[in-house]
Amino acid sequence: MRVLPSLVALSILVAGPLPVTEDGCGSTVRVSASLMLRFVTRFVSVSPEPHLGSQENVVTLHVVVGADGTTQLVRLVKGLPILVPKAMDAVRQWEYTPPFHLQGRAMPVCFKIRIPLKKDSATTLGEIVAANTPVEGRE
Repeated sequence: MRVLPSLVALSILVAGPLPVTEDGCGSTVRVSASLMLRFVTRFVSVSPEPHLGSQENVVTLHVVVGADGTTQLVRLVKGLPILVPKAMDAVRQWEYTPPFHLQGRAMPVCFKIRIPLKKDSATTLGEIVAANTPVEGRE
């Protein structure tokens, strides 16, 4: 098994009780989408949506990944109703290398992710990474 530097750093971060967030993460650890996207081991692209206009269309989702690296929960934060099913279906199939460890045990994590959808082609992992890279002034 390959150990990534950020995996080691995450293992060191938690010294006390796990944080509980206001968005329903419960006993999971909240991380950024840009961090979690580094740990994707199984990616299913988001298929094109032919009904889209030329404007940017983004679905924002709350995702919980279990200690085993599988997607456990996908909940809508915001997005056009016609776009939500495709984005949620794709994200439910993603798998991850568990990135957060406490005392040697993998821990569940949660994050909020922006999924850009396009009219003519499937959304790639690279496009999702770009949409979730922190930009000053964007949530």
